[in-house]
Amino acid sequence: MEDRMTTGVVGLIVNNRADHAPEVQRVLTRYGNIITSRMGTPSRNKERGFITLAVEGKRCQIDSLTEELRGVEGVQVSSTLVEG
Repeated sequence: MEDRMTTGVVGLIVNNRADHAPEVQRVLTRYGNIITSRMGTPSRNKERGFITLAVEGKRCQIDSLTEELRGVEGVQVSSTLVEG
């Protein structure tokens, strides 16, 4: 069965931004075709980064994106998705 189109929001918290942001950026670049918008904000002390992504693609693509992001040290990921 082919994956249906899915839309949603993926939220990230990146701890120790200076150390982990480059790897997060590499992952996001690989999945740029399913990211429709991105907003990033540093914490007040600039130690953490908060990133919100709007995504649209096949469920398997979005799942791959979130799994890769979870594999980056210092990154927490949460998502809300709607299929159809």
